Amino acid sequence: MTTTTDRLLTTDEAAEYLRLSPRTLIKWRRTGTGPRYVASGSKLVCYRESDLAAYVASRIVEPGEPPTINRGGFGPRSRSKRWSGAGAAVTEQPR
Repeated sequence: MTTTTDRLLTTDEAAEYLRLSPRTLIKWRRTGTGPRYVASGSKLVCYRESDLAAYVASRIVEPGEPPTINRGGFGPRSRSKRWSGAGAAVTEQPR
């Protein structure tokens, strides 16, 4: 939930928060993946700190669950892959 004290972060600040490169966030925006963002005008893009925290929380893997490897986020172009078990290769999941 957004509050009045929710900070807006630049792409560089958001990348630092997520420990990614700014170019990764730019690529994710172009492909429709990654965390939500605020577009203000044609060039200014900001990220709400709460949206970044929600993005991180949505990617938590509980112990004992197979991790989902997802390149970049949750958009339509991302390919979901799943670990098939101990010693197994990563395999494509059917769409």
